Amino acid sequence: MVALAIKVHDGATDASTMPRALVNASRVSARTKTATTGCLYLTGGAAGALTTAAVWGAPRPATVVLLVLTLLAVLTGASLLTWGHRAPQWVIHVVVASGSFLIATAVVLSHDDTAAMGVATVFALCAIGILYFFGRRQSQLHAAVQLAAVVVSLTWRGFHPGVVGAVVLVQLAVVVTVGRLVTRAADSVLDSLTGLPNRRGFDEHLERASATAHRTGGPLALALIDVDHFKAVNDRGGHVAGDALLQHLAARWAGLVPAGARLSRYGGDEYAVVASGPSAAGLVELCDQLRGAAAPTSVSAGVAELSAGESCASLVRRADAALYAAKAAGRACTRTAAPDDDALAVELAAAIAGGALDVVLQPVVRPASREVVGFESLVRWDHPERGQVPPGCFVPLAERTGQVAALGRLVLERACRDAGLLRAAVGREVLLTVNASGHQLVDAGFVDEVAAVLVDTGWPAEQLVVEVTESTVEIASTQALRTLAQLRELGVAVAIDDFGTGYSAFSHLDTLPADYLKLDAAFTAQITTSSRRAAMLSALLDLADQLGLVVIAEGVESAEHANLLSLLGCPLAQGYFYARPAGVHDLLRRPADAGSLPRPVSALVSSAGG
Repeated sequence: MVALAIKVHDGATDASTMPRALVNASRVSARTKTATTGCLYLTGGAAGALTTAAVWGAPRPATVVLLVLTLLAVLTGASLLTWGHRAPQWVIHVVVASGSFLIATAVVLSHDDTAAMGVATVFALCAIGILYFFGRRQSQLHAAVQLAAVVVSLTWRGFHPGVVGAVVLVQLAVVVTVGRLVTRAADSVLDSLTGLPNRRGFDEHLERASATAHRTGGPLALALIDVDHFKAVNDRGGHVAGDALLQHLAARWAGLVPAGARLSRYGGDEYAVVASGPSAAGLVELCDQLRGAAAPTSVSAGVAELSAGESCASLVRRADAALYAAKAAGRACTRTAAPDDDALAVELAAAIAGGALDVVLQPVVRPASREVVGFESLVRWDHPERGQVPPGCFVPLAERTGQVAALGRLVLERACRDAGLLRAAVGREVLLTVNASGHQLVDAGFVDEVAAVLVDTGWPAEQLVVEVTESTVEIASTQALRTLAQLRELGVAVAIDDFGTGYSAFSHLDTLPADYLKLDAAFTAQITTSSRRAAMLSALLDLADQLGLVVIAEGVESAEHANLLSLLGCPLAQGYFYARPAGVHDLLRRPADAGSLPRPVSALVSSAGG
């Protein structure tokens, strides 16, 4: 099983501009189609046989033919249930269309009008399958064939036109009602720009694929593909050009993924496809095909293969790390996440023990004045042979191998000491934020370790913020909540990180003990291109103010982002537009960055939090 995620760009949602191939795409997977069709055929065959039960003892030639047809229907249904998922799409069309023909024939051959009318009710099953399986135009064509079969077969039997009309009206009611229900259900998991399944549909499918892979031992690999320099496309031709490129790539790639694959768009600027077939090596070849089909557009790809016991979230993080490496290698290439986790884990342990990891600091500023308020600490690993190993690769590895506590202490100590140098250089208090893993939060000794580091480094607890990701599974545990409460009792503030992603829930703002709310970069990226996203941000700022939370917007990469955040009154922000992460000595050499630190952060929290 292979999972492929294609990371591109969000845009307008005009369904009229969807590629025809995607608009007509089937609404469900091939396995679901064939399984459902098989069940319908079995039901229809059984119903046809029951209508002839009264004359089984003295069958006429027509009854024998009808029994043969019902037997054919049952065998077809059994075959679809067993092997149908391997059949191409056109077979589904033939089988569904044949169903209308078989029912019409059964109506004509029925031994009396009562049996004929009973068989005619099976037409409703065909209507359900037609509307569930196919796109709008295909459904209309199949429905027209079915209604013609109803009229012809009942008229052939000599039913009164009023009776025929009544049956047709019932069939139309089924078509309209089921069609609306199916469309509404499909829209909840469909992306309106491309007509592909959205993030919700992808997540559900990936979870099922992962569970299957863990149960059967089959391969599951993930590739993230990013369009290089996509911003330039929007700058040159506007978002209309960007949308057109997204639709073009989706249409081209949809025809290249393996049979049984599911191509999805599962986020604001991300696409995905889950397919059975190759492992990581085979997926690299597929990525190369997709990159070739995207020409002259340049794309980069990162591939990772699911390990035993690994979660979907971890798999995505490792694939993203591989994509990061592809970008760093010059773009327009594919990189694979290191499969030798055991060897890398040994090297990571040595790097932690020897202090070979680096901590960089990214300034956090006030959007209105661009004053530097504090810094977020980020860990980096420059491997002597592998080069830069992305945090998305080695942090999950540290979690899986029990090294995250040592890694966290190293980062906290280094960050506190470096921030202390900055504070001494400018003579002011600075805010320092550090990330905490869910594994650390359920460690009963985590709070004592934080307190010990603060004592050793002399960093004040009131100027430290621990960032936790709300989507982390461990965050919901009683121990994690107790840890957060103890950190706040110690004087350390808590921030909810990555808010605005698919797992965000407003209920967490009430249940999690927190002082800061960090907006995910993907959310911030769309505030200038989506009026609804900007309105959501404005409402969120008002809500945070009422709850006493200080909002920090991450991922600010343009003047437009910064200006809008300032206009909306966002208290704090960070991103490449203001400054990239850098080592403490580099920051000390930048008086413009480090010399404009404002009043103590405690006053900032008081004023920004209302």
